[in-house]
Amino acid sequence: MSRSMKRRFWKQTDKNFIPNFTKMKYIIIITILIVSGFTTMKRASTAKEYIYVGTYNEDGQPGIFVYEFDRKNGSMSLVQEVGGMGSPSYLEIHPSGNYLYSVNRSSVTPDKKWGSVSSYKIDPEKGTLSHLNDQPSQGSESCHISIDSKGRLVFVSNYSTGNLSVFPVQKNGSLDMCSDVEQHTGSSINQQRQKSRHVHQS
Repeated sequence: MSRSMKRRFWKQTDKNFIPNFTKMKYIIIITILIVSGFTTMKRASTAKEYIYVGTYNEDGQPGIFVYEFDRKNGSMSLVQEVGGMGSPSYLEIHPSGNYLYSVNRSSVTPDKKWGSVSSYKIDPEKGTLSHLNDQPSQGSESCHISIDSKGRLVFVSNYSTGNLSVFPVQKNGSLDMCSDVEQHTGSSINQQRQKSRHVHQS
């Protein structure tokens, strides 16, 4: 019989959530993916919860960690470490639950000091991530990512350059090239921090 899937998502920020990583500065962005599946009508349902952790990492270190969470005893077990990007400090999951996106401080354009945005496919059974593609964020110190409710567009906030970039989501979950950039202007009274515009959230 066909498999029926039900998914729910939850986020939390907690700098002390993951132990034993004292050498790295973390901002923890956690998303729990709950997958409940029935292989047959007679089989009892089984639910698994996965925690996706985005961090500020050091060179050569993994940046995203996937854990399986046991709600009964409060324990977590490491499922996957994902490298290849620098400081994927904010994560977001597609409304379908099939894809995950990260905004990164590292650049995929060697000639420009831009950040980047990455897309991943989520394995519905194991919760693991498979890399799909990367796109330049069109700005520096990329710090936040969000998705529209229908899962068609990804929005990236670039802190230092003060702009917001838009990326269409393709049918396979990967990101197309940037389709729009909104540049902010202005300043404020604190010249140490507010001499120029900054975009914090999209």
